[in-house]
Order: sequence, then structure tokens, then C-alpha cells
Amino acid sequence: MFGVTLAPGSEKCQRIVAGIIAAIRDGRIRRGEGLPTVESWCRECGFAKETVIKAYAMLRERGVVVSVPRKGYFVATESVDHQANVMLLFDELSPYKQVLYDHLVGSLGGHAQVDVYFHHCTPAHFAAMLLDNLPHYDLAVVMPFAAPAVTQVLEQVDAAKVLILDRRECAGDRFSFVGQEFERSVAACLQSAADLLVKYRRLVLLFPRPADMAIHSSQAPAEIVTGFRRFARAASTPHTVLHGVDDLALRSGDAVLVIDDADLVGVVEMARTAGLRIGKDVGIVSYNDAPMKRVIDRGITVISTDFSAMGRRAAAFVRDRKPVDEVIPTTLIRRHSL
Repeated sequence: MFGVTLAPGSEKCQRIVAGIIAAIRDGRIRRGEGLPTVESWCRECGFAKETVIKAYAMLRERGVVVSVPRKGYFVATESVDHQANVMLLFDELSPYKQVLYDHLVGSLGGHAQVDVYFHHCTPAHFAAMLLDNLPHYDLAVVMPFAAPAVTQVLEQVDAAKVLILDRRECAGDRFSFVGQEFERSVAACLQSAADLLVKYRRLVLLFPRPADMAIHSSQAPAEIVTGFRRFARAASTPHTVLHGVDDLALRSGDAVLVIDDADLVGVVEMARTAGLRIGKDVGIVSYNDAPMKRVIDRGITVISTDFSAMGRRAAAFVRDRKPVDEVIPTTLIRRHSL
């Protein structure tokens, strides 16, 4: 209609927005030209008046169209490629999420506006942030957390508009996904360091309760515990899982896998106080790499996915608007601490 072709699928207002954007991009509609009236959309396509008004409001917010009282809607710009409006929903900002964010935005090269929200792993916040704000964005990149309420919220949104990051169990079959796998990856990473771990007599996992974490809203995947135990049992190595550094009585011969960065600092300080040499008397492995871990005590060994690659893959989803299902490999990076 009027040079606008509507693709099938997606919610109706998004079909109108996408159709007008495509028509402008392809040169079928040019700057200054009028767009179909609300009544025309209703009559020709059977849309509700509220649907069309909502679509034009979204285009107006992005600066793509302008409305002139008693005259209608007109194309305001032909530069629409940089106008993609993206919602990025994190729990909180931590060092590795900063890396992800930097590579997501950097890879987009100014072709999208990215607004960041934080849900703090609170179901009510997650629901409010996503359901209230998603209608105003073209796409959403969402890092959820494992909870039945989160799954119920995701069931209410248009899956074509959402990329799930990091946690596959929240993606199901409907959503595009870019993230990591935890249980098998942890076991495999520890196995890849077996030649270093063999000198230690006990393996310890510090897996804090959410309320005890430095980033209090974070929720570490329980699959990490399962992967840790799988490796330790296969290696016939004594092992234990503790809730945090306050529960740890560090002794020579311990190798500690640390999830929370505050616990990492505590373990390093505990080793120094006890006169234990890191990488000799005790070993330390941290989960999720960050720039500071390259320099703490001459380098902390980490188990980590490549968050820069995750950010770039998310940017590709935003640019291409094509479904994706990709697991970013998790690897062990050897440094001085093991």
C-alpha cells in the first residue's frame, strides 16, 4: 500500500514500522512524502486505529517521520539504517558485561541506538522492564535468569524481536540465542588443566548464594556446581563446595575455583596472610575473565567464554535481523595462579 510492503509475522504495529523503514531504505518513499493516513491503514489492511497510531508514534520517536496537525504523517529522513532502536537488558553491570557491551556497541558502528536497563534478577523488575519498554524498541537483547516468572514473561513477547544472551534454558525453541554452556564446559576446562591440578590435594568451589555476591543481583548457574563435581569425581580428587570465602579455611594443597570477584580478592588476601604462594602452595581459578585478572598477582587463571565475541554476535543479530542459535566456546586461560 502506497509503496509499503508488509512482511508476514510479527505484531501488527511492528509490521507497519518495518514496512515503512524498508520502503524508505529502498527509495520507494522519499523525504517529505506523505504516508498513508490512519484511516487508510484501517480500511485497506484491517488494522485497528490504535495499532496504526502506535506504529507512527514509534517512528516519530525515532525521528523517521513527523506529524503535521490536520495534514498527516510525512517522511522526515532517508537515513534510517542508523536509527535502529535497541533495548539491552542486563542484571547488573560487571566487568565482563562491560566487555560485552563495548563490543556490541562498537560492532554496530553507530547504526543503532542502544539503551541499557537492569532487572537485578528480580522477577517483578524483569517483567516491568521488558513488557513496558519492548513496544518502544525494534529489538531487545536480553540476559535473563532462571526463574519460572521469567519464562512466563518471555512467553508474552514477540520472539522475533528478542535475542537471549548467556542462558540457554531461558531461550527455549522460540528465541534466537547467543551464549554459553556451563556444566560440560566447566568439566572440560578443569580437565584441560589436569596437569596443573594434579599437584593439589583438594579442590574447592566457592559458589556463593546470590545475596552474598559482590554483584548482589547476579545468579550463577547451578550447572557450574555439577560440572565441578563431575570433574572432581572422575579425577578421584577430594573436593568440596562452599558458599563463600568466609567458609574457607585455606591450606597448602588447595586449588580453589572462585565464582564471585569479591571472593577472589578474599582468597588472594588469605593466601598472602598465611604465607602461601599462589600457583605453588595454593591454586586459584576464577570464573569469567576481566582485564584486572590479567594483572592480579601476575595473572589469575580463568574459565571464561569470549564476551567480546558474544557482543559481536549480538551486534550481528541487530544488524541482520536473522535468527541465530550459537554457543560461544568456554575455555581455560592459563596464568600464574594455577
